[in-house]
Amino acid sequence: MGKNIVLVVFLISLFSCSDSAKRIFKKDNSTPYEPTLINYAFLLTDEENYISFPNWFNDSIVSSHQILKIVRKSYMRLNEIENESKSNKPFVPREIKEYHFSLTGNIVQLLIRNFYDEKEIGSHIFSYKGKKDKNGYYETSLLHYFNSELTSDQDEDLYSENLESNQYKTYDKIKQTSSFYKYQERELGDFLYYIIYPKHWGALSVDSLVSPNPKDEIVLGKQHCFTKKYQVTNTINEYNVRIYNYDKQHTEKIINWVKKDYPFEQKRDFLYYRNGLCYSYIDSIFSDTEFVTRTISTIKYNKKKEPVRVTHLKENEHGDTLFISKDIFQYIRR
Repeated sequence: MGKNIVLVVFLISLFSCSDSAKRIFKKDNSTPYEPTLINYAFLLTDEENYISFPNWFNDSIVSSHQILKIVRKSYMRLNEIENESKSNKPFVPREIKEYHFSLTGNIVQLLIRNFYDEKEIGSHIFSYKGKKDKNGYYETSLLHYFNSELTSDQDEDLYSENLESNQYKTYDKIKQTSSFYKYQERELGDFLYYIIYPKHWGALSVDSLVSPNPKDEIVLGKQHCFTKKYQVTNTINEYNVRIYNYDKQHTEKIINWVKKDYPFEQKRDFLYYRNGLCYSYIDSIFSDTEFVTRTISTIKYNKKKEPVRVTHLKENEHGDTLFISKDIFQYIRR
């Protein structure tokens, strides 16, 4: 009897105190992650206009899925996509983008067409040469440009940004060292710096390394997974700041990004299925910490786990729906 008591006490002490036992019963806090074809961190942001850094798609997935072309159609209002589905005549979207890829998944050409009232009002064709550098940069050329001036005040309000000649940014590679990359924007001449290692991310280190001008942009990290992007005056006064936060276990799994440009703050939070596949993201806008509006984007996938539709539902602070827009993706394979 005494031996049994001793054995019970020993087992209790073993499973309550030993580190090995704690590891056995420790909750699994791992966070799975499944890479996606589209980089949702950049979707519908200024980063899409950095044409020389076309890191909008996962090259490996493009290649393994044998994709030669992706056609993206953007509809600005819900009734537009509904009219297309009900009519025998296809409804012309507000924007069409065609991304062309090589057999290895590298982008070779980008066609952008803008429409209004079913008429084409602008178009660009960009060509990509060679392979991208380690920072995701491609040598880029503008092959074609078309812009039809609009006269209506309403039309100008809707499309003033789309028709600016400098909306799409192309860069020349100026310098690469072991510590940073330096690129120059072709139209305005401003510089874009990528500071690679955290040991150089302090304000004084950045100033000593590249001496940026107020209009220059500074990125901490590399293009595919940077942690911060900003501009600076007088060495320490940062503005137009965007901070990216990633999962600790999966450095490519983004949790959110926050853009601060006083008095406004914009935040994008990403939502994932249990298997780690992103199914939605939410864009929220604040003014002096007061909530203003948000856009909930929901992603629909096909059987290959390729996104085929992203629906954007914009709401105000009262929860009223302001409008619904959509991005439709089609895939052409070899």
